[in-house]
This record gives sequence, C-alpha cells and structure tokens, in this order.
Amino acid sequence: MSKIRSIEDIRYQLAALAAFAAIKHPRGNLDLEAAENRIWEEVLEAIVEDRFVAPNEAARLALTSRQIKFDRHCT
Repeated sequence: MSKIRSIEDIRYQLAALAAFAAIKHPRGNLDLEAAENRIWEEVLEAIVEDRFVAPNEAARLALTSRQIKFDRHCT
C-alpha cells in the first residue's frame, strides 16, 4: 500500500477495501481487518505529519470504513 497523502488517497483505499470485501474468496477472507487498520494507521501518521489541510475530515473519512461489511474479530 502506498502512503496516504490526500483525501483522494483515503477514498481510493476505502474503495479498494470495499471491493475486496465484496468478493467471495475461495480460501476464506483476506485479512480485511488488518487492511482497515493499516488505512487508519496511515491516516493517523499523515495527520501527525501535518499532510492534511483538514485533518478532522481525513479522520472522519477513514472511520467510514466501519460501514464496509466484513467479518471483524473486534467490534
């Protein structure tokens, strides 16, 4: 995964996560929860590094990943 540097990067990563979550995988689910966590981690790093004009918007957008349906071990 490339570093998140913009709101568009977050949207792209969320779309990719949603696309993978929608696919039935023959060998079980990919680790979608880990992918979601990586998105959150990247956004937090970007906020700390002051890469966003509107960090609250970036955080809000990243948290919308909770609306993507897949099995999570933690809720």
